[in-house]
Amino acid sequence: GIAYCKKRNLFFVINAGSDEVSIYEKNNFKYIDKIKFSEKYDKTGNGQHHINDLTVVDDDLIISYFSLTGAWKKGGMDGGVCEINIDSENKKPLPIFNDLWMPHSPEFIDGQICVLDSMRRSIWIGNKRNEGTFQGFIRGLAYDGRFYFIGQSEDMYMSRLFGLTPNIMCNAGIYLFDVEKKVSRFYSFPGIMNIHDLHVHK
Repeated sequence: GIAYCKKRNLFFVINAGSDEVSIYEKNNFKYIDKIKFSEKYDKTGNGQHHINDLTVVDDDLIISYFSLTGAWKKGGMDGGVCEINIDSENKKPLPIFNDLWMPHSPEFIDGQICVLDSMRRSIWIGNKRNEGTFQGFIRGLAYDGRFYFIGQSEDMYMSRLFGLTPNIMCNAGIYLFDVEKKVSRFYSFPGIMNIHDLHVHK
């Protein structure tokens, strides 16, 4: 995950392996600082929360993660989305959404925080917890003012869905989704296995 803060001319980059957000200057990509998600990496030497994607909203980082407690490798899938104030001395993550299963791609769209509940194959838009359900593991979210664009990967974590859903689509591609009419079109990309992020160029 990577996000740009125009106000500060800084890039914020997720390091899932160390549960940190690295901060870089825009012009020369010089490393200047880091934000720790928790102290668990210092104790274990391994990432425990699997922070993965982020966006910047005003003075806050909005971050998705697999586990707030750090128990996801033990089956504790207490995933969600949190907020960390960039300027605060105590950069403690404050939960926004809880009980998500391997979420990704938080975005700020039309004044609302949106996120993909990736393993449940659904999109959350603000407090509307399931505004659309899809057929595979979804990651990558963009919006063009009318349609949502949602990426789907071919094989990420597919085995964890066996027996939990009647049908799993194993094509990589992009959904064009009309949230009001609940209608989607899927564009398959046979030469691609995994999609991590999307951007709509207007």
